[in-house]
Amino acid sequence: MRTVVDCVSSFIPLLSTEYEIVLGRKNVAVKLIITFDKKDCFHLMGLQYLTDRPELRRDRGKIFDEIQKGIIKKENIESSDFYHKIQDRVHFLPLLEKMLDSNDTIFKYNKKS
Repeated sequence: MRTVVDCVSSFIPLLSTEYEIVLGRKNVAVKLIITFDKKDCFHLMGLQYLTDRPELRRDRGKIFDEIQKGIIKKENIESSDFYHKIQDRVHFLPLLEKMLDSNDTIFKYNKKS
């Protein structure tokens, strides 16, 4: 099982990456530009749901840095009573770059949502 440290490590290359995805259907194209910030990693992992961890109630970018530096330990995060709710997110987030870079990925766009 992957950890929050794996998430942060795999997220670092995304901080300097911009994805431009063009979705098209019936001669209509929609361009999506995706960029990443340290604060995005916090939310993609779902750390906002760990309400019993007071050290996570601060600036999201600083939390990213502290996980990277080992100041906030993975064991502290995993000891949350609510960690089971985000476990799948943490496991799959390190695969995000690979998924976005893959030519086998199919995106579905629903303008009504």
